[in-house]
Amino acid sequence: MRESGLMTVRELRRRWRPKRESLVESERHQPMLIRVHRCLSWMNEVERILGERGESATDTALIYRWIAFNALYGVWDSQARLPIGDRECIEGFCSKLLEVDAEGNVESVLRAQRRRAMDLFR
Repeated sequence: MRESGLMTVRELRRRWRPKRESLVESERHQPMLIRVHRCLSWMNEVERILGERGESATDTALIYRWIAFNALYGVWDSQARLPIGDRECIEGFCSKLLEVDAEGNVESVLRAQRRRAMDLFR
């Protein structure tokens, strides 16, 4: 973990690995595996760019973080051949995330990072 209390991509990958390995054989879970891979790849790019350019890259880092988040929540409507709207996808994603988070990790992070989380909604 970093000084700020936020996990590095390396730590996220380490924590994801056991779950990923248990899902890798199932074709049903391939879309989720791809989504998490894309998300972590974008977050790795955020770490790289901030490491190289520091505070001058905060706008770029925000855009890359949103792309990483979109990789997780975005849903394609195959019948309409269009993406489902962001609001509906984000609400569904957050509901599912809270549903599967039996340990309360999401709530814990949001409480610890309350100011940052609230800044997203202003």
